[in-house]
Amino acid sequence: MKAEQGDHKNIFLNLAVPIMSAPEPADEIKTKLTKDLSVSIWDRWNMDGSDKMTLKDVISHIETTYVGLEV
Repeated sequence: MKAEQGDHKNIFLNLAVPIMSAPEPADEIKTKLTKDLSVSIWDRWNMDGSDKMTLKDVISHIETTYVGLEV
């Protein structure tokens, strides 16, 4: 189940100045890498067998899996 925008709040409590605020969190920032591929800092790319891959294998895997992305 994916959390909706209004499901979470950030609570800020400042004890030096009696202020408490509960704003809604902002959407994550996405960076567009290609026409069809956008990523955020929360994305993770897993590669099976990566412990036995050479750098050339990793580059080849990325370029074939994510068409249009040039390493």
